[in-house]
Amino acid sequence: MSTNIKKAREAAGKSQKEIAVTLGVSAPTVSDWEAGKKFPNAKNLVQLSNYLGVSTDYLLGNEKAAPSEDEATDETIQKIMGEVNRLPPDQRENLLSFLRGLPGS
Repeated sequence: MSTNIKKAREAAGKSQKEIAVTLGVSAPTVSDWEAGKKFPNAKNLVQLSNYLGVSTDYLLGNEKAAPSEDEATDETIQKIMGEVNRLPPDQRENLLSFLRGLPGS
């Protein structure tokens, strides 16, 4: 199985050492993950995906490309929807009208 760990790390501008320190593993371990010799455990995989801003599927090679910076993540959408749901109905309508008036809408 190929991984995208190295691609994601480089895209994030991080070194193997930075990843190792953040996750509490050795730099050779990170190197082994990138080479596909070893795979991170579930906890490290989730931490790594959060740190690098990509999905666990992408890190494991199950997605062809990392999401673009323009794409909202599911977490971001959930946060936005949570805020929208707290608004009174009339303010939701005002927000919708505003969004429809934005360029590119």
